[in-house]
Amino acid sequence: MGRRSTSIFFVSDFVMFSVLGVLLLNALLVSGASLNSSDTNSRPKRNVVPRIIGGTYAEPGKWPWMALIYTTYYGITGGLSCGGSLLNHQWVLTAAHCERLLFSPTARVALGLHSRTALTGQEQIFNISRIIIHPNFSRPTFNYDVALIKLSRPVVLNINVTSVAIVPPGTRTDNTHDPSFILSECYATGWGAESAPRGPPGQILKQVRLTIFPRLLCLPATSKFGRKKVHESDPKFCAGRTDFVPKDTCSGDCGGPFVCRHNDTKYYVHGITSYGRTRCGHTSEPGVYVKVANVSSWINQQMYCGNP
Repeated sequence: MGRRSTSIFFVSDFVMFSVLGVLLLNALLVSGASLNSSDTNSRPKRNVVPRIIGGTYAEPGKWPWMALIYTTYYGITGGLSCGGSLLNHQWVLTAAHCERLLFSPTARVALGLHSRTALTGQEQIFNISRIIIHPNFSRPTFNYDVALIKLSRPVVLNINVTSVAIVPPGTRTDNTHDPSFILSECYATGWGAESAPRGPPGQILKQVRLTIFPRLLCLPATSKFGRKKVHESDPKFCAGRTDFVPKDTCSGDCGGPFVCRHNDTKYYVHGITSYGRTRCGHTSEPGVYVKVANVSSWINQQMYCGNP
């Protein structure tokens, strides 16, 4: 899966953040920190883009809540697209910065899709009947990069199409205190670019296992992201690799789910793929994800509190 920019990131920075990440994560393990295992038409700034580099092809039906948002103008096999997560029989969670794609009259949502070029006939295609953008979404900073789309009809749930739960408010996705998800089994999925920058979109759904960065590492690791650098109070978290292995989300993966396995063995949505630098896969430049725990109350309110 893959993304990022032409900005120069010095070797000293790369070594510092990568080594710091490895040492910090190892320290958490040693200290016994427990885990609760419980492009779109909308273009971002020049050096920060939406965005799987590395990773593996997913087995059919492995991520049955995965949605592809595309336009019939380009077709399901190419062009601009975003990812999404099916939350119930009629609502899909995605990124707000996909709004130009979402509001296109030719926008469609595909569920039960595995290969964009070898359709099986089991896919379900939907029009969009309603779009809700988070009222605090900021394009300059990508804070609250959250949107909900209501499908034109209820989905037919089956082995290839099922919903996924979001984490509740207060979940410590990137907190170093117990319970933490920093060392949990977490994955991002999508049909985004497999090479950076701006490679062609992937045709088969891919998955990549990523490590959540501790908050204190995320802040300096995004210091060169300009107005999109992560601040302490931002509803975001960082994820990537700290072992020098190039794995990442990339252009076209935006809006897709970042899920972690909990103690009940189920996966829950912790994040929404939001942005990163154009050179996807750099260990010192993590991907940035919406922290769903900060917006889960708003999400549930929109879906279940009388919206037509």
